[in-house]
Amino acid sequence: MMRSAENAISDLVPLLYRARWLQSSLAGDVRSRRKRGGDHGHDELTGSLLAAPGGRYRADLTDEDGERELRISDGQSGRAPFHELLIPSWLLADFDLRVTGQAEHIGRAAYAVAGQPRQAAGEAASHVRALVDAELGVLLRYEKTGPRGKAEIAEFTSLTVDAADSADPQLFTRLPATQQEHQNRPQPSDPPAATRPVPQAGTTPDLSDDQVNLLYHSMLGPQRFSAELHEQADVETMTRLAQAAVSATELGRRTRGLWQTPEDTPPENINRTARLHVAMPGRYRIDTLTDPGTKPATTACDGNRLWLVYPDRIAVRPAAPPPAGISLIIDPAWLLHEHPLTADETVTDTGRPVLRLVATLTQKSARGPLSGTMIVADKVEATIDLQLGIALTQIWYCESNPVLHTELATVTPDVDPATFRIEPPPGTRVITGGLLAEAGLSPAGAAWTAAKVTAKLGTEIGKRWARRPRS
Repeated sequence: MMRSAENAISDLVPLLYRARWLQSSLAGDVRSRRKRGGDHGHDELTGSLLAAPGGRYRADLTDEDGERELRISDGQSGRAPFHELLIPSWLLADFDLRVTGQAEHIGRAAYAVAGQPRQAAGEAASHVRALVDAELGVLLRYEKTGPRGKAEIAEFTSLTVDAADSADPQLFTRLPATQQEHQNRPQPSDPPAATRPVPQAGTTPDLSDDQVNLLYHSMLGPQRFSAELHEQADVETMTRLAQAAVSATELGRRTRGLWQTPEDTPPENINRTARLHVAMPGRYRIDTLTDPGTKPATTACDGNRLWLVYPDRIAVRPAAPPPAGISLIIDPAWLLHEHPLTADETVTDTGRPVLRLVATLTQKSARGPLSGTMIVADKVEATIDLQLGIALTQIWYCESNPVLHTELATVTPDVDPATFRIEPPPGTRVITGGLLAEAGLSPAGAAWTAAKVTAKLGTEIGKRWARRPRS
């Protein structure tokens, strides 16, 4: 029996997280409609879908042009069409959900939910509405709208649920080409390459319901804490791995002389520290304790305005979310979306109880919380504070190399509300004129600087081209 809408969120979150581990086969008719950019019409799909435990699927689909395609997978590769319906954990990673009521769709009981973007949302979206099957956790329907009105809708128009062993294994095996032609079927296309690991038969989630709710912050109040934030980034290793990846491409091999020379200065690694204060929703402050370089020494948001404090000026903008790297620390719900996890609870040296997680990633990009340095990683190790639901540590790996390490030290739950207000001292230059003014440049000065940079870049490219090896 479904609980009341007011008390259902802590039940709904684990249900959504576990939906991808199907225990029964699902067969039904599906349809989707997605608006293209600009005025270029819509992408549409309709047809039938059969999905079974272990990532197996069979889909017979027709697009907006009447082109028909049969997609089949035995669970070893690819992902099912309409995976947003079958693997709804993207809702947990990207949206702060609320249960708006109970509903019925195609004869099945459902939770009606609505959501706004979370701090660390993986994509820009203004809101989402969905119907979640109360038994299975899959989505019966969803409608997602982007900030520019770009809409996406997908739904089951019929659905049958059978026992796990009722689906004939032969349905998930491709037919020989001659037999396909005999049946006048279009040649099945290869399933799209998996962008995330595909759950295999027999796998189960490693997190308990309480741990899933912890990552989602279902049972926690508004976040309030202060801490010292440390960031270490191995820029030299990241650069080496990136250059190796570029060199492996045809374009990289042909242009190597332009972007790589023996006398290039090795990049400097990053080691930064700041004092971080957070009071969600909307309030945070970052006081840099090490040399900030060209970045502001203090960044503060009081929920209405964002203050960027430089040595000679203060820039004021409308309120904005925390930097992306900090959002990944204070809002770890992004870990719930399809990343294979291992977990155990323990206690740190400081006496704080934590959940230790290891997540296998598929080339996820992230940014350093203080430097903004971009990294690409295939694994992350994190410790999540069991009382605050924040990531006390994160170690990001690329090809077994630790490339980014973040840590929160001396964590306290006490935050003075006055911390988030900036009172400029008398005589301070306060700027509200946009990015050029914030940089301390007039339009003429910005044009002159851009011209110098362009000329210098052109000269450097010319020198490297002249020095390139001759074949």
